[in-house]
Amino acid sequence: MPWKTAPPRRLPRGRGPGGPFAPRVADFLAYLKIEVGAAPATLEAYGRDLGDLRKFLRGRRASVEAIGPADLAEHLRHLHRERGLQAASIARHLASIRVFFRFLVANGVLDIMLADGFLDNVQRRGAVLRRRLDDLAARHASVIEDVRG
Repeated sequence: MPWKTAPPRRLPRGRGPGGPFAPRVADFLAYLKIEVGAAPATLEAYGRDLGDLRKFLRGRRASVEAIGPADLAEHLRHLHRERGLQAASIARHLASIRVFFRFLVANGVLDIMLADGFLDNVQRRGAVLRRRLDDLAARHASVIEDVRG
């Protein structure tokens, strides 16, 4: 969806506070608020999810411009293994990332086009992960209950 009010800013690659990622997320959240009418809780969730992606990419010394399927798959695994997020939360992260990347591509912010089927492939992998996590939770329900107290 193109911007209705102004074209997106072309942001230089560089290192300011947050590098170019933070202003892109700010533009995206402004778009969701103004153009889509997203609720405050939705904006907060998207911002938090994309902040998690930003931290993950920084830890790998990667950028949003260079992210690939392996990076996204590793990010989703990280959310489960390191952060202990459940399947529903990981699925929400994945949805946030998909919408964000579609926004970047649609508004010409990314200098590259994602390969055909890239986001669908990420969604399929997320669905597989969710099924596996649900299966794991079902097989070990008593362990999960013991951990939760």
